[in-house]
Amino acid sequence: MEPVHDLVIPSRNGARPRRVLLIVATALALTGGLATQHVSAAPTAMSFLNEARDFSAKHESATFSGLMTMTFAENESGLGSRTTSKARITGEVDDDRMRMVIDHGEGAEEMIIIGKTMYMRSAESTILLVAEEFAKESLASPGIVSGSPAETNQFDLDKMLGAASKPVVSKLDDGRVTMTVRLDPKTIDPEFAEHVKSFEIRFVVLDNGQVESMTQTWKGPAFDGEIALNFSDWDTPVKVAEPTAAQVDPTPDFDEAKIANYRDSTLVMPRVIPSGWEMTYADLITAEESDEDCAQVSVDFDDMTDESDDALYAYTYLLPADCVEEVGGKAFQAGPYSGYIDTDKDGSWVELRIDATSVLEIDTNLPPADIARIFGDLVALELSKGPTAAGPSI
Repeated sequence: MEPVHDLVIPSRNGARPRRVLLIVATALALTGGLATQHVSAAPTAMSFLNEARDFSAKHESATFSGLMTMTFAENESGLGSRTTSKARITGEVDDDRMRMVIDHGEGAEEMIIIGKTMYMRSAESTILLVAEEFAKESLASPGIVSGSPAETNQFDLDKMLGAASKPVVSKLDDGRVTMTVRLDPKTIDPEFAEHVKSFEIRFVVLDNGQVESMTQTWKGPAFDGEIALNFSDWDTPVKVAEPTAAQVDPTPDFDEAKIANYRDSTLVMPRVIPSGWEMTYADLITAEESDEDCAQVSVDFDDMTDESDDALYAYTYLLPADCVEEVGGKAFQAGPYSGYIDTDKDGSWVELRIDATSVLEIDTNLPPADIARIFGDLVALELSKGPTAAGPSI
């Protein structure tokens, strides 16, 4: 299965996109932090909110549709030109089950949440989704009142409205109330707050408590976004089926098929990686996607025992030697492999000649001595097995 990338920011050499946020799940989520916002709440607002809570608790199924708009800057600082993309969203929700399809026009994703489990797949169009396998991920928290945004069932309106205990009424019109909540992104998730500076949610509720629409808007230096959804067909039976085992890819972050057909360079991996590390990603980067204008294989290794921003990693790229320009820097030796290392405050960029025709590039925050130890002993790449995780901890 081809790995799914959501919000991505280029790596140091611009060749491999890195996952930063599961942006749809993040943008659609609320947490218990809403209940602590210090905003004024008129009695009318609370009465509408209570009716909406009661309605959502009694009416658990609905369908939804809407539009997602994303505007991206050229870089994380927000400088340069900005590009805008739009996508249609459709789906249905029933209690703790939700299915959503996002159609970008030039690609599509399908997301299914069943309790504490999320399934996701992507394809070039909505029609082709059915032929793809799902990636499966366990969610730490199935509800809206705790956990990070990427670990929530973002359409549990009962919990969502329960968290929003102090809304501000921004509009009253013909039996409808528009309730607005502004939230500090830091109360949602620290990683989300790194990219978003403001976050606002608006609910439109009818006088019987029915939630008619929900609009979520966020702004940040690198990207802005809005998701506007309309809810309908309350209590209409919907069936959100859990994917079967045959529909689930056991290694969704490895594109085995594309890599198996790659012949441009020798493919290797460390024989041993530190205890607690895993091979987490493997994909083919096309010539059009790379800075070197050469197809290459990207393989990632991460310390899975550390969830902090300072966790150790090693992102590797395997490509033909004649595609690589020497980075200069200091001469570097890792076992029998010679090359160069360029180190700054963020980490190191290493180029090693592994044979007469192939180069291994490494983007890592490992100390140079550990780079030499780990990448001085290489074996043929085996995605089904991976390196032995038995080396000394770092």
